[in-house]
Amino acid sequence: MQLFFKTGLLAVFLLLCFPLLTAAGEEPAPDIVSEISGSIGMPWHSLQFGADSLGNSVTTTLELSATALPDLNRKPYSELPDTPQAFGSEQLLRLQVDGQLSTLLGNSTTSATLWFDAGNGQALLRERLRPGNNGSSRIYRFSRTGVSRLRIEPDNSRESGQSVEHWTKRKTKFYKYDMEKHGCTAVSDPSVLFYFVTDTNMARAPHCVFFDDALYRVRLVPDGSQSAPVDYVITTGNSSQHITGERELEKLSLHIEPLRRKTDIAKFELFELRGAIAIYIDPESRLPVQVSGERGGNITLRLSAATLGRVIN
Repeated sequence: MQLFFKTGLLAVFLLLCFPLLTAAGEEPAPDIVSEISGSIGMPWHSLQFGADSLGNSVTTTLELSATALPDLNRKPYSELPDTPQAFGSEQLLRLQVDGQLSTLLGNSTTSATLWFDAGNGQALLRERLRPGNNGSSRIYRFSRTGVSRLRIEPDNSRESGQSVEHWTKRKTKFYKYDMEKHGCTAVSDPSVLFYFVTDTNMARAPHCVFFDDALYRVRLVPDGSQSAPVDYVITTGNSSQHITGERELEKLSLHIEPLRRKTDIAKFELFELRGAIAIYIDPESRLPVQVSGERGGNITLRLSAATLGRVIN
């Protein structure tokens, strides 16, 4: 009887420990999606989208990081006109957006860098560079009363083949707006919508957005769902998970309202997409997995990779 009792205890002990012993020899694949599911997804470090059609390909990459403002006393920032009541931030993020278009006629690239407040999305500084013969660099400094812009271009064909530091054609302008009149608590950039989109509450709040030379109010309006295939890889630390298959995606359509009568709404862009723009959310990962719009026809950018993790503490 004593032997039977001891044997039974040993069996129970081995039964309880067996899963631990098995796990030590072979770790199961991590289920990253279950860890980030909910109304608020985990913040992302980077997102990569792509689209291919008839020999043309588009790639758009977003990279998010904590940072500080560059030295505004150095060129070219020092060439900006004075910006009264310019915004500052104690918790600043840097969003890098790089786009590449490859066609049968050649390639083109666009690079944009945005510095904005992590709390409310308020933009502080934005740079946009398009190299090439018809290239330009635009730098925007945001304030409570408007946006200062410095436009830099090559002055001749010799300069167009050189880097932006050697371009000599300059033009400055100040775009006024009235935040209080339009009920804007912050003025941001279209790309910041992707910072807020993983948070259901923030995504559906109205956002005042400045693009090129005009101020808009943008809402991400729930617009039903759409079944579509997804194929992307999520990476968190040393773990990766491949998400593939058919999903019922949540559709958020951009409702764009110009806040000035003379503004042409057709010029509003998100990643150079115009027209009826929509963002599609994977309800499990809460990540934006598709962006659709128009640019010489209908285009849908699809998420191919995402790196997750907290950017700020």
